[in-house]
Amino acid sequence: MIEIQQNYEHLASRAHLFLETKGGHCAEETLIAEVFGVRGKPEVWGRILGQVLKDTTRFRRLPNGEWVLNAFTSEASCLSELEYVVIDTETTGLHPQRNRIIEIAAIKLRGGERVDTFETLLNPHRRLPTYITELTHISQPMVSNAPDFGKVIDGLLDFMRGAIIVGHNVPFDIRFLDGELRKLGRPPILNETIDTIRLATRLNPGFRRPNLDRLAALLNLPVGTRHRAFADAAITADALLLLLRQAERQGYITLADLRAGRPSLKVSAEAPPQLELPLEPANAKPSRFQIPVFDKVVAEDQATETETSAPSPLESSEPENPRPTRIRRQRQRANRDMMLSLTDRATGRARHKLSKDLIKDLPEKPGVYLMLDVEGKVIYVGKAKNLHNRVSSYYSQPLGYTRKIDGLTEGIAKIEHIVTGSELEALLLESKLIKHYLPRYNRQLRNYENYPFIKIDLSQRFPRIFSVREITDDGGRYFGPFKSRKAVDATIEIIEQVFPVRTCSRSFEIEFLGRQKYVRPPCLRHDLGRCPGPCLKGQAGDPESAAYLQIIEEVVNFLSGQKEAMLDMLWERMNKASQGQDYEKARQLRDAIQQVEKIVANQAILAAAIERNNLLIYLPSAQPNAIEILCVYRGRLGRQVRFELTTPTAQLAAQLGQIWQELEKREAELSQQQQPTGNHRGGRVILQEEVDEINIISRWVYSNSDNSAIIRVSENSGLQGDFWQHVTMQILTAPLVNQTETDDRVEQDQFET
Repeated sequence: MIEIQQNYEHLASRAHLFLETKGGHCAEETLIAEVFGVRGKPEVWGRILGQVLKDTTRFRRLPNGEWVLNAFTSEASCLSELEYVVIDTETTGLHPQRNRIIEIAAIKLRGGERVDTFETLLNPHRRLPTYITELTHISQPMVSNAPDFGKVIDGLLDFMRGAIIVGHNVPFDIRFLDGELRKLGRPPILNETIDTIRLATRLNPGFRRPNLDRLAALLNLPVGTRHRAFADAAITADALLLLLRQAERQGYITLADLRAGRPSLKVSAEAPPQLELPLEPANAKPSRFQIPVFDKVVAEDQATETETSAPSPLESSEPENPRPTRIRRQRQRANRDMMLSLTDRATGRARHKLSKDLIKDLPEKPGVYLMLDVEGKVIYVGKAKNLHNRVSSYYSQPLGYTRKIDGLTEGIAKIEHIVTGSELEALLLESKLIKHYLPRYNRQLRNYENYPFIKIDLSQRFPRIFSVREITDDGGRYFGPFKSRKAVDATIEIIEQVFPVRTCSRSFEIEFLGRQKYVRPPCLRHDLGRCPGPCLKGQAGDPESAAYLQIIEEVVNFLSGQKEAMLDMLWERMNKASQGQDYEKARQLRDAIQQVEKIVANQAILAAAIERNNLLIYLPSAQPNAIEILCVYRGRLGRQVRFELTTPTAQLAAQLGQIWQELEKREAELSQQQQPTGNHRGGRVILQEEVDEINIISRWVYSNSDNSAIIRVSENSGLQGDFWQHVTMQILTAPLVNQTETDDRVEQDQFET
């Protein structure tokens, strides 16, 4: 029972990661295919999926059949269902560093109604400027007996916890609140925010100078007392409710729509009715008591007006050294998405939540670090050339932008580390630890068990070709693993198009056919000439099925990398279809040729990494006066051994020769696990967990191809004693240089990708 629950938790973790990549929700059929690797009926598999995802604190099934993560349900909720806290502050000036807050008011909205309020004056411990008293009517005696900010902040944070903060020019209020928190040594506010200036300007094109009075006039809201925190917050709250209704009419239905800055529903193309805005005289001057309001959206709208104008010669001229197109486009896209969004995330840093004590014992050496939660469970594994510098960089990570960064930062209770002598050793150790612990926040290197294989079931009289995720000792031939189910499906589809093989799951064994009460008719593929009809041959007494096995041998050759025969066949068919003016069929065959080239090329990369990489790599060790020797046989790390630098040459040579012979013997035994097919001998199956290790070693060797620490071992040199003597002398006399990784992807943190 415990084992079943652990398997369910493993499947639940897989579902959780997949839902995160899909934005927190997806259809039940899609989730069934991802979690179980089948395309079964939802009526059957849906009940099993419900048992796997029975943790209601993490998963929820919507009435429309979609599964969602509870952490993402706010994005899928209607705007009117969310909880908002509308805030407003009155201050002694415009600069958070030099001025103080003298009044705070907050109004909580839920379900479109006002449910709670918060209001207090604050003692700034300084004299109020005269113009502030005239503007707000807050006098010095009123604030002299008011509480300090530190005495009310806990109540305010509890009031705002989990809600979306709204304000008119809300960045102004947030900057002052964060400034006061900074003076107390407290972390900044991390709630998501909505600015009614930006929202109103987006929903009402042409709306200019969006101060609170003009916004109230735009929405026909009555205005009474102004420039007091609660009165301004009340007007802003009423304006927010009207703007949310207006947003829904324009297609902004959920919080995700506001974050994207794009409506999810198409609305009528008719122009919205123009609202009459209160006009101001052209020569009107702003009141000296009016605090100016600045917002990026105003600049954005002004830029939109001038987009259609002809560019100046300076604007149209190309820079002398233009930035690469890909980088420029990525930055433009990021800036555009930032401007489109109608919400803002907090700009706090992880250092406000993480204790410096976590990194005080980290050395400035290469290695692997493990982040643990309060229960001692590993939630993230990473590697680094410099452990102290790499982990310290987490303290500058911005919070409020991604749930993964926020969740990881909040979950870290302890950081452990393992020092390695080199970066390659750290990469390999990281891969093993991720596969062992399956940390929640590691995206790469943990889904190795999902790599699928193509199986040819040779135990049957008429072998069938299909995809599997596990290898069993059942006499079948396995090919792969492939990086995705999509690649496997594409490969099987090509095979079924080119070769006349069966796709049904019937059994054609002699004992089964003898028990059949009636003969089932052949399928449609037989009528189309795409299947030789083993169901008919089985009934006709063809137990050898030699012709069909010959077809299977051709399939095995193709999956083993021999593409010439298949390509010749496809080219011949395409030319014949083209000469017969059957251009649609010729186009399909052309696409099939391109797909075959791609399939073979992808598998050839993995095969090349295996065939070419018989290596000895000697690297520095974490132990003083020692050396690490990595014995890489057929692309995999066969053995890692540590030797003292004082080890006698003869002893080291003998041990290396013995280790290599053991690896060759073990590889020969494992190569017998595949059944031979026709003229094609068997071979060793590449296990799923070995794929990442092969890729890591292959990339490192490619990036450090000129490194003298890499010694290639040919097929016959392993048996030569002189060879190992020469290798030993090279290892013990060569200076050790810890090579710097040149592959950008290796240094890139897997969590961030």
